[in-house]
Amino acid sequence: MPRRRVVEGTTSHAAAEKGVKSKLLVAKKGGGYIYHSHDSVPPSVSLESYEWVMDLVDRYGKY
Repeated sequence: MPRRRVVEGTTSHAAAEKGVKSKLLVAKKGGGYIYHSHDSVPPSVSLESYEWVMDLVDRYGKY
């Protein structure tokens, strides 16, 4: 059975945190950015991982 993805494209928490943080730091410049999934959360992403990413958004996405 393949490992569950942390976020689409990675199974590493460190890589996922780096990716989320870098995207939020760029996207929040100027305000108005709302984090969301584009279409849906892939079934390969666990609820635990999705909640972890939302915690990262809360931590790094403050304006």
